[in-house]
Amino acid sequence: MENPIEHKQTLDQPQHLPLIDYLKVFGAYCLRPTHRDPEINAPLYSNQNLIGGFFVLFLMYMLLMAGMSSLLGLDDIPHAMTEMELELTPLMLFFVAVILAPIIEEALFRYPLKWFTRYFAIAFYLFTLGFAALHIFNFTLGAEDYWKMPFLVIPQLILGFYLGFVRMQFSWPHSVMIHALNNLIPTCMLLIAQAMGIEMM
Repeated sequence: MENPIEHKQTLDQPQHLPLIDYLKVFGAYCLRPTHRDPEINAPLYSNQNLIGGFFVLFLMYMLLMAGMSSLLGLDDIPHAMTEMELELTPLMLFFVAVILAPIIEEALFRYPLKWFTRYFAIAFYLFTLGFAALHIFNFTLGAEDYWKMPFLVIPQLILGFYLGFVRMQFSWPHSVMIHALNNLIPTCMLLIAQAMGIEMM
């Protein structure tokens, strides 16, 4: 009997896996990323898997950060969204965070993955780490806070692994969509809180 979580490179139609099996596939891919040209192959998995996997990971790193924030004092570090909230109109903030940033960052960190047919795993890890490292600049760090940098970008590291997986197993537009969805949730929460006069940061 065929293992349901093996990659099926020749499928014409995406397969739908139980969510736990899909997450196992993702985990295995993170350990051994392999090249696949999504431009000439159909997505391997269903849109339900794509969205469901994202929400599981999103909830996981939000809970993780909630626990670490109080333990390590991460809430005290100013975030770039605070300045953007003050400098941009709500519509501009939405456009920058939910539309512009995902397109630019996916063009920089995920689109080029298709070109690395050799040494793909090295490229995959370097782009993922680079994506996480870029988001250090979301924070205003004092000298006493530098040791907190790896903890601050844990969400972007997990997201980067998933977006790389999505880019190669689905397509580049799929990775842009998931990135936009990831930014949409906190942006909408921020804008709603702003409209209600609640300070979130």
